[in-house]
Amino acid sequence: MTGAYRLRRWRDRRVARWRGSGEPIPWLLSAPTEAGLREKAQRLARWIRMQSKLDPADVGRTLAVDAARWSHRAAVVGQTQQELLNGLEALARGAPATNVFSARVKDGGGTVFLFPGQGSQWVGMGLELLDTSVVFRDRMTECANALSPHVRWSLLEVLRADPDDPVWKRAEVVQPVLFAYMVSLSAVWRSFGVNPSAVIGQSLGEIVSACVIGALSLEDGARHVALWGQAQAAIPTQGAMASISMKADDLERRLRPWGGRLEVSAINGPHWCGASGDSDAIQGLLEELSTEGINARKIDVDVAAHSRHVDAVRERLRRDLRSIRAESAHVPFYSSVTGDALDTGTLDAEYWATNLRQPVLLEQAVRAALRDGHRVFIEVSPHPVLTGAVQETGDEVGAMVLGSLRRGQGGKVRLINALAEAHVRGASVDWQGFFERRGAREVGMPLAISSEPGERDAPPPRLSTGNRYPLLRARLDGIPRAEQREMTRDLVRVQVATVLGLADQDAIDVGMSFRDLGVDSALATELVNGLSQASGLKLPATIAFDFPTTRGLADHLRARALEVSEDLAPVVPFRGVDGEPIAIVGIGCRFPGGVRSSRELWDLVATGTDAIDGFPGDRGWDDDPYGSEAGRRFPRHGGFLEDAAEFDPAFFGIGPREALAMDPQQRLLLEGAWEALEDAGIDPGSLRGTSTGVFAGISSQDYGPGLRSSRGDEDAEDVTRHRLTGTLTSVASGRLAYALGLEGPAVTVDTACSSSLVAMHLAAQALRSGECDLALAGGATVMATPGMFVEFSRQGGLAPDGRCKSFGAGADGTGWSEGSGLLLLARLSDAKRSGQRIH
Repeated sequence: MTGAYRLRRWRDRRVARWRGSGEPIPWLLSAPTEAGLREKAQRLARWIRMQSKLDPADVGRTLAVDAARWSHRAAVVGQTQQELLNGLEALARGAPATNVFSARVKDGGGTVFLFPGQGSQWVGMGLELLDTSVVFRDRMTECANALSPHVRWSLLEVLRADPDDPVWKRAEVVQPVLFAYMVSLSAVWRSFGVNPSAVIGQSLGEIVSACVIGALSLEDGARHVALWGQAQAAIPTQGAMASISMKADDLERRLRPWGGRLEVSAINGPHWCGASGDSDAIQGLLEELSTEGINARKIDVDVAAHSRHVDAVRERLRRDLRSIRAESAHVPFYSSVTGDALDTGTLDAEYWATNLRQPVLLEQAVRAALRDGHRVFIEVSPHPVLTGAVQETGDEVGAMVLGSLRRGQGGKVRLINALAEAHVRGASVDWQGFFERRGAREVGMPLAISSEPGERDAPPPRLSTGNRYPLLRARLDGIPRAEQREMTRDLVRVQVATVLGLADQDAIDVGMSFRDLGVDSALATELVNGLSQASGLKLPATIAFDFPTTRGLADHLRARALEVSEDLAPVVPFRGVDGEPIAIVGIGCRFPGGVRSSRELWDLVATGTDAIDGFPGDRGWDDDPYGSEAGRRFPRHGGFLEDAAEFDPAFFGIGPREALAMDPQQRLLLEGAWEALEDAGIDPGSLRGTSTGVFAGISSQDYGPGLRSSRGDEDAEDVTRHRLTGTLTSVASGRLAYALGLEGPAVTVDTACSSSLVAMHLAAQALRSGECDLALAGGATVMATPGMFVEFSRQGGLAPDGRCKSFGAGADGTGWSEGSGLLLLARLSDAKRSGQRIH
């Protein structure tokens, strides 16, 4: 059973379990210090275990009285007393748990509601809340009534439409549906006492913002969004949009060669932008960025908003929206059109036409809110799409960004978890009202639980956020290295399980990439926030992309906490010794005769097996590649790899078009490197971020149609954008380093027949000088065409039977053969100290 399949099973089972039982409740704790918080959790757990009959809801209401008293807060969420007790005990131990949220509240100017544009929708959103939340259902009904005079479809029927229904692709439907959903979800947050101190919207989200704070009536907002969507549906040119992890200036330069067909559509954060334009141009851009490993995705929208496409309907928007008048609101409205706070009384038809045409200035609007003291941001949407960008902007001042619901998790279970997380981050939640509506009552608790350390005699706390060591370091100090690794991996696994909505962290495969697990850019932000709080380390927003597996990220956190070199490879750091011997600790190879390992190569040599054969039949070579040159005898034999055309691109995260454009020599290097590391007993994914070097010997073999080819067939067009990186030999070492996340030197060597030997020499020098601690060195050769046979035969340089007779009296020419070999090299002393097997 694959990891991805296991995750789907866990999700399905978890949703079914929650639907079939009562909603969860939170137990809320606060204390002046981290140590006090854990001590209180321990005392509470001990007391509850001594009680024979105790309603968890009654305990929750009693604890809620002092839930916001101190700056250190925690929330344990569960449906049963046992789940809640397990969470309390994890909190007391400082161990991660999927149902525990904790943080230190910082002073701030209240809670900002964030509303995104189109792209957060998913089929089935809202159905659980319609069944379980009276507030959501009533507000959605009001929205449906407000929309009905302006549309020819039913809001509630669309929400229940089949996944394949084309209605989910129509902007004039999806945008009003999102408007109604976000307005209704805002009402749910408010019903729990969470009211916005300011609002920020992105594109369509600005209509929601104006409606939520009363600048637009619900009727005007509904009419506005209906006309807004219908105008976009009338745009005659087919368009598309994409979200791209790139600086705005870099993206602007990147789009220039497209000659105006693509424009920057949004500046959402320091490294988060959007592009908009012609559909085929967006697709081409995404393929280019994918080749370079840049995080980018197509937004689920069929129009090119915020681009020249809007010019076709701009006058229509001015005319349709002329009669809609907004009122000045008391809640600050930070405009993503102007990038600052704006009087909503100025929101006229010209403003909205400009909104849809110019780039979204979300980052600028967020910075204005931060300038004015706001520190907690909640994205009110079906699935978080802005949290990553806004968190990166807010990292400078310690702001926190949270989502509401998520794709596939659209009910009260996820909502109560979101409320608990918002509470511990500093949002004001009406927990008394929450428990009163459930009929809970207060119960008496011992003073030892309600009092705090310092108000009574107590041992000094072991841990404190005032310590100079981060929390994670305090937990790791003094325990064996193997236990340290396991503890940090558990820490990351729990946070991954939490953002994915899984009940058990054991479902998380530590070697699987976060992307394959289902952690998108928005969930990655939540993951980083949780890890920052749990570890006490200040982590950059991009760390989940820099270390994209649980194992790699956990090892990095361990190294950060203990202030040691990252223990990702079993080789100790080296200080440099001239002339030190170099050890081979891993081998990956492919050679003729079916050789796929060093053992098989030795067996072939030892048995004297002849691996020379006729020309391969799977490369499209002509029956007579030499042409008709009568009287000449041309060799038709060589050493060929049987499976040179076989490759699993998905294993290395490579798309099928890019794989087709890749020289087979690059493919062999990827496979050989992976096998060399496994042969050394090293998880290939664990080397990400290390100084491991790559030294590859490779020569051009005329693979593909060539960069100057004038071929116009469809197959050539499919791979055109990948041809440059797929055929240049200089790219080979860089591709290998990128695939494994290696940060040591990456060098491609072409010195003809001595290429691999020279690569080995350079690797040994780099190891001895301390440039790297491990090195992958070797080379690959695959003959894509028979050109070398033809030219050498015409010069009389090839043996007629294709076999070399080195140092023999019968030597009559050379022979050509293929293969690849990569060695993992280390300094001999390092290899011995780390217990490496040496070949």
